[in-house]
Amino acid sequence: MPVIVAENPLDCVAIGTGKALENIHLFKSRSSSAVRSRR
Repeated sequence: MPVIVAENPLDCVAIGTGKALENIHLFKSRSSSAVRSRR
């Protein structure tokens, strides 16, 4: 598995969190369907 070690890991966390928040609608729809499939 190829990996990249970041020079600034904390910056990567902040950037990744920002990207996740920009696309939170995608996470909400997926988590809702995951809950439904468990029932």
